[in-house]
Formats: sequence, C-alpha cells, structure tokens
Amino acid sequence: MPFEPLRSIPVDREGEYVYILRPRNDAVSDRLLVEVQQKEHIKIVTIQSTYLVQNRTLYPLELVMVDFSGKPVSPLQQICKPKSRHVTRTQDNLL
Repeated sequence: MPFEPLRSIPVDREGEYVYILRPRNDAVSDRLLVEVQQKEHIKIVTIQSTYLVQNRTLYPLELVMVDFSGKPVSPLQQICKPKSRHVTRTQDNLL
C-alpha cells in the first residue's frame, strides 16, 4: 500500500523538517526529512530519507537492504571512507 501524499510543506523558512509518513507499516513509523536552504537567492529543497549510514572506519563499507527473510531487495552500495549516505526505505525493502 503506498504512502499518503504530504500536504502543505512550508518552504518559507530555512531548516530541517521531519514528516511522519502514513499509513504505518507493521507498527513502524516511516519518516521523511525535508531540508530547506537558500543560497544566492535560490531556494533549495532537499527531500531525503531519515536513515543515515555513516562510515567512520578506514575502509570502504558495503551496504545492501534485505527483507525479513534475508533476501536482498536493493543493489549493493559502497560507502567510501569517511562518508555518509542516506538510505531509502520503501515498502519493498523493509528493514
């Protein structure tokens, strides 16, 4: 079942805003992060996942999303050192 559309996302102020997505899946509240910035009189609106994976090791990190049975549901991603990446959680790739 898809998520309901978000309504009235304000972009008149800079900042980060977190929205809870509906309906909930298996008693889990999914969230969406909306970041509003202004650079050189241009508004930049970034929509991203609230799941953030940070690699603070000296080695590259490999990441793959799996379902409850352990079956991979996303392609293998590599996070180089030291970087971070927002991970998208969809209805198809439940943690």
